Amino acid sequence: MTREIVLRRLSIVKHLHKLADQQSHLPETIAYSSVLTFHDAIDLFNQLVAEYQGKTDADKRVVTGGKRTNLFMMEYFDLIPTLTLKPSVKKINDRRNSLKHNGQIPAKIDINESRVIANLFFEQNTPIIFGLGYDQVSLLELISNIKVKSFLSEAEKFLLQNETLKCIKEVAKAFYMLQQQHSEYWNRNREKFGQERLFIPIPTYDEQNFFINYGNYGWIEKGNLPIPSGLAGMIHIINRNFGSLFSSLEAFTYGVDYGELSYFKMFMPVVAGENIANGEYMVTDIREGVSLSPDKCRFAIDFVIKFALNYRQPEDVGENVARTLR
Repeated sequence: MTREIVLRRLSIVKHLHKLADQQSHLPETIAYSSVLTFHDAIDLFNQLVAEYQGKTDADKRVVTGGKRTNLFMMEYFDLIPTLTLKPSVKKINDRRNSLKHNGQIPAKIDINESRVIANLFFEQNTPIIFGLGYDQVSLLELISNIKVKSFLSEAEKFLLQNETLKCIKEVAKAFYMLQQQHSEYWNRNREKFGQERLFIPIPTYDEQNFFINYGNYGWIEKGNLPIPSGLAGMIHIINRNFGSLFSSLEAFTYGVDYGELSYFKMFMPVVAGENIANGEYMVTDIREGVSLSPDKCRFAIDFVIKFALNYRQPEDVGENVARTLR
């Protein structure tokens, strides 16, 4: 098994683990699903270890008394004695079985303990088995967009060197690419999502009295109406405010938490565009008064990875809603 395959499969395990971690922080009435996901993540890790160490069907039959080659999760600890935390992981296994087979919902304290056990399991066993820290396993392996993956890979390198400004600029490029990909589709299909703007040219004789200086813009022309500047200004404000609202609604289709998106934008530099001459992205410096830290960089990288993994075209979101209503 090549290192590339190992890293990709570990990234799948880590993605599942992160999903379980997120589920465990939900309200108690729905956080129970995290126990199932923690169990699946550990089970998937154990299966990978067995393959990595070349365990055969004959080895598995020894563990099951010659009966089976498909192992239950706890049987992997007998197959692979170097795995740690067997008694603790058994608690997750028991909670999973009680939930799945008996319908017993685990208490919040049990869910929290399961999260701690899973975290320790992966942190301890990844270096023991594979010779690398669990923090070195990156979800970048799951990103299909090569350029986005490259930008985030560079960001990871700069973060290790504590080059926070260089790191955050690479993250900004990756986010810009994903946002452009999303916006291109969104802008081509605005009429599908119910957005129209008034398009009213402002007569030249009104420009000197017009309190907001702006050009003609919009998608739908309503005619060359010689309207008073005050009414024109009102239309502009309405368009601007609805445009802001529409941008917020568009952000919801990113598949990320809106609060996280707002925090992300608070300290991120802006990509002004691409330099056609050399193909480089033009990234502004961070705003005055904004400080960077390794923690902010880590958050930004993880946020863009989540955006990349969760991204779906708006029509896919609409289709899912339609299927739900049918």
